Amino acid sequence: MELIRLDDKTKVARESGGVSYTIEGLINKSFNIAGTQTCFGMITDGRVAITLNTSNSRFELSRGMFFCVSNADICAQESSRSLLILQNNCSFPNVCGGPIEPVGRLKYIDGCSDSVLISPPRMGDSCLNFLHIPANTNQTMHYHPTDRVGIILHGAGRCVTRKSDIEISAGDAWLIPNDTWHCFRTQSNSLDVLTWHPDSDFGPTDDNHPMINRTWLNETDN
Repeated sequence: MELIRLDDKTKVARESGGVSYTIEGLINKSFNIAGTQTCFGMITDGRVAITLNTSNSRFELSRGMFFCVSNADICAQESSRSLLILQNNCSFPNVCGGPIEPVGRLKYIDGCSDSVLISPPRMGDSCLNFLHIPANTNQTMHYHPTDRVGIILHGAGRCVTRKSDIEISAGDAWLIPNDTWHCFRTQSNSLDVLTWHPDSDFGPTDDNHPMINRTWLNETDN
């Protein structure tokens, strides 16, 4: 498989890691998200208004912000652009956040850093991440066992695969299919990337989560 660039007319339906999802590409229209779907969104330009149908709560988000909603109306301004990922047959907690921080809070390969923006509600669930790639980075070639869908928020660089070497800059979005060898390279500019993963290898379980782990029933538990 090879990297797939996304544009305003892109609509891609895929399954990866046991998750069925649809990419709506970069759009400036409005959507109604059913209660049986979860929509992950990343805003690159303009403003987006989100109304939660269960509470009629309204949130206005702008460039560099992100969200995860179910059973909601998403209304985009004419000049706005967002990358939307609709995950079927699931309902995540509603989250709106951002703008992103200058660098990630966790270490990643080759001097890069990342932050988990939307954590998996349960072990193995989807997640949304922020990846910061500093200037003058020559990332090691690597691959992932499941798809990666991402968009450049700031900066410029190149995405290199075994078959292509593509210049990327703010606003560019892509799908990297599972098992695709790739890396990012930068020169004078850094890269800020928002990326969605259909699955994860960590998250809370019924027997392992902060509430139950710090609940002691006997004097000897601590």
